[in-house]
Amino acid sequence: MKWEEVHRIFEDLIAQGKAQFPNLREAIYDRCIGIVSREELEKIRTTHIAVLGVGGIGMPLLELLVRAGAETLTIVDKDIIDPTNMNRVPFAFPFTFGQKKIEVAELFMRLINPNVKIRTFETVTSKNVAEVLQEVEVAALTMDGLYSSLVATHYCRHHDIPLIEGWSLAGILNARIFMPEGPSYEEVYKFEITKPYDDLTEEDLAALDDAMLVALSKISRDTIKHYTSEGLRLMGDGYPRRSFSSMVWIISALLAS
Repeated sequence: MKWEEVHRIFEDLIAQGKAQFPNLREAIYDRCIGIVSREELEKIRTTHIAVLGVGGIGMPLLELLVRAGAETLTIVDKDIIDPTNMNRVPFAFPFTFGQKKIEVAELFMRLINPNVKIRTFETVTSKNVAEVLQEVEVAALTMDGLYSSLVATHYCRHHDIPLIEGWSLAGILNARIFMPEGPSYEEVYKFEITKPYDDLTEEDLAALDDAMLVALSKISRDTIKHYTSEGLRLMGDGYPRRSFSSMVWIISALLAS
């Protein structure tokens, strides 16, 4: 089945769900009340949340937020879904291969709750960051691109937007909250940046990425022991970092909480 056909079927299902179950919002609220109040659920519903990266951590985070009642969201990702996403990314199915993650994510979120309103962007740059984060009240940093991460965290810090971030590496399950009055993203990861972000070269960004991994590894000195020799060889040869769904989704749940 082609994606266009799947998309049409899903749109029909969204319309049917909205017509047949007009009180879906109350259904979501029902099992939550008692742990959180109706007032808190309304706060979740009306807060504009940005999920910057909808991959292994960001996609399940997005789903958890929507199932918790969040209805106003901005998502960012430039990647497409491919077979290597099958081990950790929700909604990575053979029929979604080749489709943009942001488009698949937006569609599936409306399947959960047709009231959801999601703005989508493919990337964050110095030129569009103000538009991407316009009226955003909380941001989650779950993207791989270091340049975009620097731009987004800098903007959040200088516009009083709390930002959460999580990492999942073998031996490290790490979730952080960056508040405007606390240590900056650059301070936490001990980045030494002496030029504007737009002037950073690929070599600069690669060196900063290595510095970030060193900073993260200090959380657990035994991190390297959690990788097999094959895993270390693959990463040393430039292959993507190894990941495992249950470890990744634990971080998503921590960030959502």
